[in-house]
Amino acid sequence: MVGFNGPDSASLKLLGEMISTASKGYAKVEQIGSEAYPGPLNKGPTLYLKLTNPYLTRYVALGDYEPPVTVIS
Repeated sequence: MVGFNGPDSASLKLLGEMISTASKGYAKVEQIGSEAYPGPLNKGPTLYLKLTNPYLTRYVALGDYEPPVTVIS
């Protein structure tokens, strides 16, 4: 099984652009450190993201785990 290394910076930039385009500039995504993630931390490599719009913030953890995506409001 291949370990999770997370996306490269170009892929993360593309994800942010796709979210911005799909939301017509209303939402944005940024990578955050584990210290800013409000939920339980995964024990291995994980990509932590913060999704925001003017009214709402969601935190997302992506990793090579089950489930691979966790969303916290």
